Amino acid sequence: DPDFAEVLTDLNSRELFWLSRGQLEMAVATEGQDPRQISGFITGRKSCDAIQSVMSSGDALIPGKTGGVGSAIFNLHDNGTLDYQVQVAGLTSDVVGLTIELKPRRRNKRSILYDLTSEYSKATGQAVGSWSRLEARHIHMLLQNELFINVATAHSQEGELRGQIKALPYSGLEVPRDELPTPLAGHFVSPPVRTGASGHAWVSVDKQCHLHYEIIVAGLSKTDDVAVNAHLHGLAEIGELDDSNTNHKRLLTGFYGSQAQGILKDMSVELLQHLDQGTAFIQVSTKMNPQGEIRGRVCDKRSHCH
Repeated sequence: DPDFAEVLTDLNSRELFWLSRGQLEMAVATEGQDPRQISGFITGRKSCDAIQSVMSSGDALIPGKTGGVGSAIFNLHDNGTLDYQVQVAGLTSDVVGLTIELKPRRRNKRSILYDLTSEYSKATGQAVGSWSRLEARHIHMLLQNELFINVATAHSQEGELRGQIKALPYSGLEVPRDELPTPLAGHFVSPPVRTGASGHAWVSVDKQCHLHYEIIVAGLSKTDDVAVNAHLHGLAEIGELDDSNTNHKRLLTGFYGSQAQGILKDMSVELLQHLDQGTAFIQVSTKMNPQGEIRGRVCDKRSHCH
């Protein structure tokens, strides 16, 4: 047959090591007088999906409502190296721990896989680096959305922010998913909102002056109470930061769930200028906070639009 499937159940630790480093090869050969052979290296699943995480206080192991936000993007290479870029904002106190973790084994027993704390810079609020020792099992868990990222602070030693590391399916939008997105937080709303929700957004403006946007939110309330459940209906808006003039908001989209995306076509010259200068914001409003629950300042430095 041209295709066949088999499960190898007895890979030893050395073979698993080779697998994790992209050094395990599979060969297919034909029988007969003139045998031919093709071969290739086995790598992690290839896709245009982005591996990312939104960290919120609502998703912390001990859920809170701080109005802070964390945001991370990852890039997995064939040789088992994972690049990461993490940013946090609006925290109640200094970061004391930044870790990639499994689900807790017991209620309060955190299971730390990798510690990024030494890469964190207080000055920038970011951690940028590479983790070059992923095991095959952990690569599998990463691609199965089974890993988490946790931010511990002086006031919340177990974790003030936490997020699931998830693959975000390719959307077809022209947004720079390989760059850190704009963090969205209650901390950035004016006046600040103490919320368990947070988010991040990628935006870009194309040659036609159309705004492409992708917004991911996390930590929205998960209860079944009808009054609170209505809270999951979010409205994503874009506007200019000048607060004296809040009527300059444009609705991007209403959404249910954790993400909103689309293309805004008829943008005013003023809004394009604000985007260019970094004086525009994206905000998500909910029934609980109709004036804005989370917000972030956006700009498009790569704008092709003039």
